[in-house]
Amino acid sequence: MKCPICDKVGLADGTLECPQCNSDLSQFGLLDRLEENSVTSRKRRTVLSVIVAILLVSTLILVFRLNTISEIRKEKIDNQHKDDFSNVAESKDSTLFYKAKLSLALHTVDSLTELSKTVTINYIVNSGDNLLKIAFQFYRNYEKVQEIVENNNIKDPNMIFRDQVIKIEIELTK
Repeated sequence: MKCPICDKVGLADGTLECPQCNSDLSQFGLLDRLEENSVTSRKRRTVLSVIVAILLVSTLILVFRLNTISEIRKEKIDNQHKDDFSNVAESKDSTLFYKAKLSLALHTVDSLTELSKTVTINYIVNSGDNLLKIAFQFYRNYEKVQEIVENNNIKDPNMIFRDQVIKIEIELTK
């Protein structure tokens, strides 16, 4: 510590009186400690500010990642459901599937005499399908397009869409 009155150096910290000029140094000691506390306090505030900033950035990154992970999981689930639906649509597209369904219906008709003689099949339109193709697939007759249009209230026979459900009514014969 240095005496501010006579500029004597080498005084021990906490000295209350200058041995050279007999000045009261207690007030100056308090001021020195206040400056030390102020510097320490500034350092603490700086460190705390940095820590708070790091925590804030970390929290934002964590929230963003959790949101992204949640969106990825949701997308995977949606894609899985789409795949399941497309597998069902593809299996229903097969002519063998419909033939098996018709065969079962015919056996049912044979065993029950009071049953309606028509079967309705819900056909799911696939890409590349058109009414001519569908009519030939089920009726082996291109002229049945008009019947399909009327039964399904289709306004424009040239406008059918993928995944559209078309009801096909087939009369069963023994």
